[in-house]
Amino acid sequence: MTGTTKRKSVNAKTKSPARSSTAADVAEPAASADASPEHEPRVGDNLRILRMERGMSLAELAERSEVSKAMLNQIEMGKSSPTIALGWKIANGLGVPFGALLGEPMPGDFVVHRRDQMQVLYSEGRALRSRALFPSGDARVAEMYELSLDPGAEERASAHIPGTREQILVTDGQLQVESAGSQAVLTVGDVLFFCADRPHRYHNPGKETMRCILVMLYPRDRKPPVDAAKV
Repeated sequence: MTGTTKRKSVNAKTKSPARSSTAADVAEPAASADASPEHEPRVGDNLRILRMERGMSLAELAERSEVSKAMLNQIEMGKSSPTIALGWKIANGLGVPFGALLGEPMPGDFVVHRRDQMQVLYSEGRALRSRALFPSGDARVAEMYELSLDPGAEERASAHIPGTREQILVTDGQLQVESAGSQAVLTVGDVLFFCADRPHRYHNPGKETMRCILVMLYPRDRKPPVDAAKV
């Protein structure tokens, strides 16, 4: 449990800068030592299947996702595990929910998803950790994650596919979120709902690890981004 903190909520006029592709995002495998070994082949297999179902070459997906062809090939071969930022870029390039990359669907009307079955992904530097709280598959319009962010750390997220929204419930610590010129500092029990189809930033201004539940809400007619040069 956290100590008593004052709740702050402000509307700032400063816009958070968009996250640009970095050499680390594109070239570094950034494998997770804490993730189960079987997760990497599943991500690679799912990536290859989703790409082929959409008739995309590695080169086309590389262009759409801003992830290098070499890195995509390494992920498909199970030689690298993507960071959170890379995973989002790939999912956006494919026009699928993030969870479509994570594993095999778990059929049934009453499904228990055990903790050791939940995949954990990490940011570069591992300050942000994301645990998927749902069975994998690509048919859903909502996904739920448990996020934890180290004290003082921040993570910048690229815009998700148009129409994507996020809802955040803070369960421990404090979380500052910035998007489209607005910002809010959330404490335990606070909920934020915002449009995530624009660059946004998460920051932990506190002295303890922040934990929250994040729900991703996708548009029902999600599609890969259109390359205007090819229209």
